[in-house]
Amino acid sequence: TDFSTLVSNYDTDVFTPVFERLSELSGKTYTGTVPEGGHRDHLSEQEQIDVAFRVIGDHLRTVSFSIADGIEPGNKERNSVVRNILRRAIRFGRILGFSAEKPLLATLFPVLAEEMGDAFPELQSKQSRILEVLEAEEDQFNRTLDRGLKLVDEADSKLEEGGAFPGEMVVKLWETFGFPIDMTYLLLDERSLRIDRKEVDRLVAIHKGT
Repeated sequence: TDFSTLVSNYDTDVFTPVFERLSELSGKTYTGTVPEGGHRDHLSEQEQIDVAFRVIGDHLRTVSFSIADGIEPGNKERNSVVRNILRRAIRFGRILGFSAEKPLLATLFPVLAEEMGDAFPELQSKQSRILEVLEAEEDQFNRTLDRGLKLVDEADSKLEEGGAFPGEMVVKLWETFGFPIDMTYLLLDERSLRIDRKEVDRLVAIHKGT
Protein backbone atom coordinates (compact mmCIF):
# COMPACT_ATOMS: atom_id res chain seq x y z
CA THR A 1 0.00 0.00 0.00
CA ASP A 2 3.05 2.28 0.07
CA PHE A 3 3.27 3.99 -3.33
CA SER A 4 5.96 6.49 -2.35
CA THR A 5 8.57 4.28 -4.05
CA LEU A 6 8.56 2.27 -7.25
CA VAL A 7 5.87 -0.42 -7.12
CA SER A 8 6.62 -3.77 -8.76
CA ASN A 9 4.59 -6.92 -9.33
CA TYR A 10 7.70 -8.81 -8.23
CA ASP A 11 7.17 -7.50 -4.69
CA THR A 12 4.09 -9.70 -4.23
CA ASP A 13 3.19 -13.13 -2.90
CA VAL A 14 3.22 -14.43 -6.49
CA PHE A 15 7.01 -14.35 -6.58
CA THR A 16 7.92 -14.47 -2.89
CA PRO A 17 8.09 -18.31 -2.50
CA VAL A 18 10.31 -18.71 -5.58
CA PHE A 19 12.54 -15.83 -4.50
CA GLU A 20 12.88 -17.29 -1.01
CA ARG A 21 13.90 -20.69 -2.39
CA LEU A 22 16.26 -19.04 -4.86
CA SER A 23 17.83 -17.13 -1.98
CA GLU A 24 18.32 -20.37 -0.03
CA LEU A 25 19.97 -22.08 -2.99
CA SER A 26 22.20 -19.20 -4.02
CA GLY A 27 23.03 -17.54 -0.73
CA LYS A 28 22.05 -14.21 -2.32
CA THR A 29 19.31 -11.82 -1.16
CA TYR A 30 16.73 -10.02 -3.29
CA THR A 31 16.45 -6.33 -2.36
CA GLY A 32 14.26 -4.97 -5.17
CA THR A 33 16.71 -2.50 -6.71
CA VAL A 34 15.90 -1.44 -10.29
CA PRO A 35 18.54 -0.24 -12.78
CA GLU A 36 18.15 3.45 -13.55
CA GLY A 37 16.52 3.90 -16.92
CA GLY A 38 16.33 0.13 -17.36
CA HIS A 39 19.90 -0.05 -18.67
CA ARG A 40 21.90 -3.21 -17.98
CA ASP A 41 25.43 -1.79 -18.21
CA HIS A 42 27.46 -0.52 -15.26
CA LEU A 43 25.20 -2.24 -12.73
CA SER A 44 26.25 -2.65 -9.13
CA GLU A 45 26.64 -6.20 -7.83
CA GLN A 46 23.31 -6.00 -5.98
CA GLU A 47 21.52 -4.62 -9.03
CA GLN A 48 22.81 -7.56 -11.07
CA ILE A 49 21.59 -9.97 -8.38
CA ASP A 50 18.12 -8.37 -8.27
CA VAL A 51 17.79 -8.42 -12.07
CA ALA A 52 18.75 -12.12 -12.03
CA PHE A 53 16.10 -12.91 -9.41
CA ARG A 54 13.40 -11.23 -11.48
CA VAL A 55 14.43 -12.81 -14.77
CA ILE A 56 14.63 -16.30 -13.26
CA GLY A 57 11.33 -15.99 -11.37
CA ASP A 58 9.47 -14.68 -14.41
CA HIS A 59 11.02 -17.08 -16.93
CA LEU A 60 10.54 -20.14 -14.70
CA ARG A 61 6.82 -19.41 -14.66
CA THR A 62 6.61 -18.79 -18.41
CA VAL A 63 8.51 -21.93 -19.37
CA SER A 64 6.76 -24.19 -16.87
CA PHE A 65 3.26 -23.09 -17.92
CA SER A 66 4.23 -23.47 -21.57
CA ILE A 67 5.50 -27.02 -21.13
CA ALA A 68 2.37 -27.89 -19.14
CA ASP A 69 0.32 -26.63 -22.10
CA GLY A 70 2.30 -28.83 -24.49
CA ILE A 71 4.62 -26.15 -25.89
CA GLU A 72 8.07 -27.58 -25.25
CA PRO A 73 11.44 -26.00 -26.11
CA GLY A 74 12.44 -26.56 -29.73
CA ASN A 75 13.90 -24.98 -32.84
CA LYS A 76 10.81 -23.70 -34.64
CA GLU A 77 8.31 -20.90 -34.07
CA ARG A 78 6.76 -20.79 -30.59
CA ASN A 79 8.91 -23.70 -29.40
CA SER A 80 12.04 -21.67 -30.11
CA VAL A 81 10.60 -18.78 -28.11
CA VAL A 82 10.18 -21.07 -25.10
CA ARG A 83 13.72 -22.40 -25.55
CA ASN A 84 15.20 -18.90 -25.70
CA ILE A 85 13.31 -17.84 -22.56
CA LEU A 86 14.55 -20.94 -20.74
CA ARG A 87 18.13 -20.33 -21.84
CA ARG A 88 17.99 -16.71 -20.73
CA ALA A 89 16.98 -17.85 -17.25
CA ILE A 90 19.91 -20.27 -17.16
CA ARG A 91 22.29 -17.50 -18.22
CA PHE A 92 21.10 -15.26 -15.38
CA GLY A 93 21.50 -18.19 -13.03
CA ARG A 94 25.24 -17.88 -13.53
CA ILE A 95 25.11 -14.48 -11.85
CA LEU A 96 23.77 -16.20 -8.74
CA GLY A 97 26.41 -18.95 -8.82
CA PHE A 98 24.51 -21.73 -10.59
CA SER A 99 26.39 -23.88 -13.08
CA ALA A 100 26.37 -27.20 -14.90
CA GLU A 101 27.18 -28.82 -11.56
CA LYS A 102 24.50 -26.83 -9.72
CA PRO A 103 21.23 -26.96 -11.73
CA LEU A 104 18.65 -24.24 -11.35
CA LEU A 105 15.20 -24.52 -12.94
CA ALA A 106 14.32 -28.11 -12.09
CA THR A 107 15.30 -27.37 -8.49
CA LEU A 108 13.00 -24.34 -8.34
CA PHE A 109 10.04 -25.84 -10.17
CA PRO A 110 8.55 -27.80 -7.22
CA VAL A 111 8.09 -24.48 -5.37
CA LEU A 112 6.13 -23.09 -8.30
CA ALA A 113 4.06 -26.27 -8.62
CA GLU A 114 3.13 -26.17 -4.95
CA GLU A 115 2.34 -22.46 -5.00
CA MET A 116 0.27 -22.41 -8.22
CA GLY A 117 -0.96 -26.01 -8.32
CA ASP A 118 -4.44 -25.27 -7.01
CA ALA A 119 -5.11 -22.66 -9.69
CA PHE A 120 -3.22 -24.54 -12.41
CA PRO A 121 -3.49 -28.28 -11.61
CA GLU A 122 -1.64 -29.19 -14.83
CA LEU A 123 1.57 -28.05 -13.12
CA GLN A 124 1.16 -30.97 -10.75
CA SER A 125 -0.40 -33.53 -13.09
CA LYS A 126 2.42 -32.96 -15.61
CA GLN A 127 5.16 -32.36 -13.08
CA SER A 128 7.27 -35.35 -14.16
CA ARG A 129 7.33 -34.22 -17.81
CA ILE A 130 8.06 -30.61 -16.89
CA LEU A 131 10.99 -31.66 -14.70
CA GLU A 132 12.29 -34.00 -17.40
CA VAL A 133 12.29 -31.22 -20.01
CA LEU A 134 13.82 -28.63 -17.66
CA GLU A 135 16.63 -30.97 -16.65
CA ALA A 136 17.46 -32.00 -20.22
CA GLU A 137 17.38 -28.46 -21.61
CA GLU A 138 19.46 -27.06 -18.78
CA ASP A 139 22.07 -29.79 -19.08
CA GLN A 140 22.38 -29.25 -22.83
CA PHE A 141 22.52 -25.48 -22.70
CA ASN A 142 25.01 -25.33 -19.83
CA ARG A 143 27.55 -27.00 -22.10
CA THR A 144 26.80 -24.50 -24.87
CA LEU A 145 26.97 -21.63 -22.39
CA ASP A 146 30.37 -22.68 -21.08
CA ARG A 147 31.80 -22.77 -24.61
CA GLY A 148 30.20 -19.44 -25.50
CA LEU A 149 31.44 -17.65 -22.39
CA LYS A 150 34.96 -18.92 -23.01
CA LEU A 151 34.97 -17.63 -26.60
CA VAL A 152 33.56 -14.25 -25.55
CA ASP A 153 36.28 -13.96 -22.89
CA GLU A 154 38.98 -14.79 -25.44
CA ALA A 155 37.69 -12.28 -28.00
CA ASP A 156 37.25 -9.62 -25.30
CA SER A 157 40.86 -10.05 -24.13
CA LYS A 158 42.11 -9.31 -27.68
CA LEU A 159 40.16 -6.08 -28.14
CA GLU A 160 41.95 -2.80 -28.12
CA GLU A 161 40.62 -0.34 -25.57
CA GLY A 162 37.35 1.09 -26.87
CA GLY A 163 37.29 -1.34 -29.78
CA ALA A 164 34.08 -2.93 -31.07
CA PHE A 165 33.43 -6.63 -30.53
CA PRO A 166 33.77 -8.43 -33.89
CA GLY A 167 30.49 -9.22 -35.59
CA GLU A 168 32.07 -12.32 -37.09
CA MET A 169 32.48 -13.77 -33.59
CA VAL A 170 28.81 -13.16 -32.76
CA VAL A 171 27.79 -15.06 -35.88
CA LYS A 172 30.30 -17.83 -35.22
CA LEU A 173 28.91 -18.32 -31.72
CA TRP A 174 25.42 -18.63 -33.19
CA GLU A 175 26.24 -20.63 -36.30
CA THR A 176 28.79 -23.06 -34.87
CA PHE A 177 27.84 -23.39 -31.22
CA GLY A 178 24.14 -22.57 -31.23
CA PHE A 179 24.71 -19.61 -28.93
CA PRO A 180 21.74 -17.21 -29.27
CA ILE A 181 22.68 -13.85 -30.75
CA ASP A 182 20.51 -11.93 -28.30
CA MET A 183 22.35 -13.63 -25.44
CA THR A 184 25.69 -12.55 -26.88
CA TYR A 185 24.32 -9.00 -27.01
CA LEU A 186 23.34 -9.37 -23.36
CA LEU A 187 26.88 -10.43 -22.41
CA LEU A 188 28.35 -7.52 -24.35
CA ASP A 189 25.98 -5.05 -22.69
CA GLU A 190 27.03 -6.33 -19.29
CA ARG A 191 30.67 -5.70 -20.22
CA SER A 192 29.87 -2.34 -21.86
CA LEU A 193 31.33 -3.60 -25.14
CA ARG A 194 30.25 -2.04 -28.44
CA ILE A 195 28.94 -4.14 -31.33
CA ASP A 196 27.74 -3.15 -34.80
CA ARG A 197 24.36 -4.88 -34.87
CA LYS A 198 23.71 -3.93 -38.48
CA GLU A 199 26.91 -5.72 -39.45
CA VAL A 200 25.79 -8.78 -37.51
CA ASP A 201 22.44 -8.69 -39.32
CA ARG A 202 24.28 -8.48 -42.65
CA LEU A 203 26.47 -11.46 -41.82
CA VAL A 204 23.48 -13.49 -40.63
CA ALA A 205 21.65 -12.70 -43.88
CA ILE A 206 24.66 -13.92 -45.87
CA HIS A 207 24.72 -17.13 -43.84
CA LYS A 208 21.01 -17.70 -44.47
CA GLY A 209 21.38 -16.84 -48.14
CA THR A 210 18.87 -14.01 -47.99
